[in-house]
Amino acid sequence: MKIISTISFYMLLILLVYNLNIEVKAQTVYAQNMVPQPTLPIGFVSFDQWAPGAMTAIPNTLSEGYLVGGSWANGIWYGIDYKSSATCNLYSIDPVTGNSSLIGNTGVINGTGLTYDITSNTMYMIDAQPSEYISNLYTVDLTSGATTLIGNTNQYFILSLACNSDGELYGFSIYYDKFFKINKQTAECTFIGNVGFSSNNANEMEFDRENDILFAYIRDMSQPTENQRRWWAIDTETGAATLIGELQGGATALGLAIPYTMPQLDRPQLVSPEHKSININSMTSFSWNSVPNATNYKLEISTDKLFRTTERTIENITANSYTLANEEQLNENQIYYWRIKAYNDNNGTSWYSKKFKFRTISDLQTINIPLPAGWNLVSLNVIPNNLAMEEVFSGLNGIVVVKNGAGDIYSPVFGINQIGNWNIEEAYYIYTNTNCYLSVTGIQIIPSHISISLHFGWNLIPYLLTTQMNASQVFANINNYMIFAKNKLGDIYHPEFGVNTIGNMKPGEGYWIYVVTPSTLIYQD
Repeated sequence: MKIISTISFYMLLILLVYNLNIEVKAQTVYAQNMVPQPTLPIGFVSFDQWAPGAMTAIPNTLSEGYLVGGSWANGIWYGIDYKSSATCNLYSIDPVTGNSSLIGNTGVINGTGLTYDITSNTMYMIDAQPSEYISNLYTVDLTSGATTLIGNTNQYFILSLACNSDGELYGFSIYYDKFFKINKQTAECTFIGNVGFSSNNANEMEFDRENDILFAYIRDMSQPTENQRRWWAIDTETGAATLIGELQGGATALGLAIPYTMPQLDRPQLVSPEHKSININSMTSFSWNSVPNATNYKLEISTDKLFRTTERTIENITANSYTLANEEQLNENQIYYWRIKAYNDNNGTSWYSKKFKFRTISDLQTINIPLPAGWNLVSLNVIPNNLAMEEVFSGLNGIVVVKNGAGDIYSPVFGINQIGNWNIEEAYYIYTNTNCYLSVTGIQIIPSHISISLHFGWNLIPYLLTTQMNASQVFANINNYMIFAKNKLGDIYHPEFGVNTIGNMKPGEGYWIYVVTPSTLIYQD
C-alpha cells in the first residue's frame, strides 16, 4: 500500500510539472556585496538570477574601495569602483578567483553605472556629480579606462545603466524612482515610468541579453530595513518592477555582470499576433520572419511576461509560422506572451526573440453610466468596437458637448469633433440637457495591463476597474509623486495629510489627479 502511494505521489508530481511546463532559464549573476554576514563576507558573490536568496562568496575582492557599477563584455566582467571625492577606476574581474586587474583611471568622480552595448562594442558610464547630482553620460575606453563625455542628461541621480541586445540604453534614477530611455548620442532622457515603490541609495541593472530581461538591484524603502534590498525584473515599456526576491540576508548586488554567449543565428523578428493585439482566436496562427541558416524554431507561449513558466512549448517547427491545434488551444479572455528561438542542424541557436503580448477573444461586456442633466465626469472600463465619438454616443439624445482634459470638444449639436476617438486612458466631461444613460458595449479592459502616463500638474484620469476600490489602494504606487486627487463633487484624497473624502472610486467615473513629477499609474486588478 505504501509503495503504491509513493508511486502515485511521484506520478502526480510528474503530471503537475508536465502540465505547468516549468521552463525557468537559470543564469549566473556576478556582483559586489557590501553587507557582511556570517557566511557571506563583504566582497564578490554569485547567484542564480531567479534565486537571489542564495549567494555564493567568490574569493578575494578589491584591495580598496568597492565595485558600484559593472557589466559583462566579450567574456570579461568589468567594473568601476567608488571612492568618496576621488575619481573612479576601471577594473576587470575574474569571476572564478575574484582577482581584479586595474585597467586605468576614468578621470570621473562619482561614477555610478556601467553597461556594454554589443551592437557597437561600446562601454557606457554614468555619474552623479557631487555638486548638483545631475548625471552625465560617457563612453569608456576598455584598454585604458579613459572616458569621453557625451553629454548631460539633465536628470538627477541616474545611478545605473543597462543596454539591451538591440543597443537600447536605459537608466534608473532614485529621484522619484524614474526609469528612462537614454539617447546614446546626446544623453537626452525620455521618461518611461516609475518602478512603483520608493527607492533610495545605490542600485544596479543588467540585462540577461539571451532572454531579453532587465534585472535590477533596487532598495525598496517602503519595507522594513531587513527586507529592503531586493532583486527585480524591470518592464522596459512601462518601468514597472516585478519582485523576484530578497537578496540573501540583506546583501547588496552592485557591480552587476550577467554573462552571455553570442548567438550563431540572428534573433527572430515576430510578425503576428502583433504586440498588444486583442480579440485573438484561441487557436490562432503565429508567424515570424525567417532566420537565415535556421532549420527549425521553438515557439513558447506564457501567461508570465518573464517566461518563468510556459503554457505551450512547440519545438521543431520547420516553417516560419505555426497554427495551434485543437488540443493546444488557449483560454479565452486571457493575456498571453509569445516568443521564438531559432536553431540549425549544426547546434547553432539564436537568442530568444522579443516578447509580444496579445489577448484572446472574450465575451462582450456593457457598462451603463447614468448622466444626470448638467455636467458629468465619466470614463469607460470596456473597449468598444468603434472608438469614434460619433459611434460611442450614437442614438443618445441630450448630449450637448463632450470635453477632454486638453479642452478639445465633441458636440453632435454643432457637428464638431476635435477629440476624434475615445481614449480609454482618459476621462471626459459630458454636458447633457436631460437625464439619460451612456450605455457602451465592448471588450472588458484588463486594468493591470494598461499604463496611464501622468504629466506634471493636473491630469484627468479614468477608473478602469469593474468594482469599487478605496482611493488609498488605487493610488498606493504613486503616493510619493502626487499631491491629491479629486472627483467631480470636489471630494479629495490627500495622502500626505491622510485626508480621504473620496472613499471608494467607482466604475464609470473620472477623476482629477495632481502629480509633482511625470509618473505612471497602473491599476492593480
